[in-house]
Amino acid sequence: ATAAPASAGGAGGGGGGGSSGDLVTQLASRVGSVRLAAMEALGKMPPTELEVHLQTLVATLEDQEWQVRAAAAAALGSLRAAASQGVAAALARCSEDRHARLREACARAMGRLGVSEAAPRLGELLEDADQDVRREASRALGLLGPSPAAAPAAQRLAHSSAEVRAAAQRALLDAKRRVEEIGEEAAPGFSAAALAATLQTLRAHTEPLLTHAEPDARRAAAEVLQRLGATQGDRDLAVRCAVAVLHDASEEVRLGALNELASLGADMRGGGLGEAAAAALAGCLADDAPEVRLAAVRAIAQAAPAGAAPAVAELLPHSLQHVRRAAVAALVAMEGEAKDSHIVQIHLALLKDSSPQARCGAVESIAALGAEGRLSPEEVAAVAGLRIDPHWAVRRAAAEALRHFGPEAVRRHAAEVDQLLLDSDWRVRRSAAAARAEEQAAAKREAGSG
Repeated sequence: ATAAPASAGGAGGGGGGGSSGDLVTQLASRVGSVRLAAMEALGKMPPTELEVHLQTLVATLEDQEWQVRAAAAAALGSLRAAASQGVAAALARCSEDRHARLREACARAMGRLGVSEAAPRLGELLEDADQDVRREASRALGLLGPSPAAAPAAQRLAHSSAEVRAAAQRALLDAKRRVEEIGEEAAPGFSAAALAATLQTLRAHTEPLLTHAEPDARRAAAEVLQRLGATQGDRDLAVRCAVAVLHDASEEVRLGALNELASLGADMRGGGLGEAAAAALAGCLADDAPEVRLAAVRAIAQAAPAGAAPAVAELLPHSLQHVRRAAVAALVAMEGEAKDSHIVQIHLALLKDSSPQARCGAVESIAALGAEGRLSPEEVAAVAGLRIDPHWAVRRAAAEALRHFGPEAVRRHAAEVDQLLLDSDWRVRRSAAAARAEEQAAAKREAGSG
């Protein structure tokens, strides 16, 4: 309903003038515009003059015109005495009205009162359909300070709506800013310890969301912690914030997190990033975006996190070629023991590559390892299986590898050698014949010595 126009005299008068007592009397008028003018005039008066009419103002929150109720809410927000007399509860009930501007006025008033009991309702208003209501609720929660605001605001970081999450983020940041403003005003007892306690309060409610099931919640929490400054000087938290967004929907966010982990890992090279971060980095090698996979390889190489090699090695048999290639690149970039302990698996992974050059190079490397006795029977069989490779150079490399593995390997894979002896390419047949000849010569020596 809209307030009725004021009559030019007659019953109820015009409103808007006189003492606070006269204006309060006009609140009983049957004409909506008179009540509205009287309430707006009361709102402009010094709070000391209004405090004696506190209960009347609270009662006006139930006026039939929503504009009058909104004006009453605005007036109540300026009264310090209202903070101790349950006014916040009345404002919370009034904020359930269907009119957005009234809900906005109630949120603003609850923030100005600074009463912690208003925090739960303000948290609910962060989810309001109207953006102005959400913005005012966010500001109001910030005014209440860290202790009341932290729980209801952090809870909304996991909301499905991006607008609600953004409002919750603003509330948490405003809560810290409020404490900083108090410090700037040189409030008695304020110290760096107070700010540290504030940060700890906000962190305690936000940090658990870094492991939330929903990526959007993890991202919202990580952003808040970073903007609060909680990650400054706390590398463990910085790592967990970066890990939390490694699977974000935004490629830009994932790239930023990988770059951050690479930087942190370089600074922590002695101890690495830890096993959880290592596993998370390895998982990024399977990312759909080529730039992200490349960044993951760089991050693993630069950070050299403890335990990264086993996690990466698990991806070597992956069904997707781009994942296998990324895993190979990461292990090769590690150098040292991390690479050497998985060298066989690296080359076995390349046997499935679409590039004939990659397959051929892998077979040649495996042949050298086989000559050193570092291959299992299954790994030798994987090389022998290349007898049907579509490229002649790979088939020839397989025949040469079997020769390098020794007579016993040629005997064990006699069927594969027989097939290579019938190959359409003469170079493959020649290498297979050499392998068979060496095996037969060895057999004769063994027979002669026996």
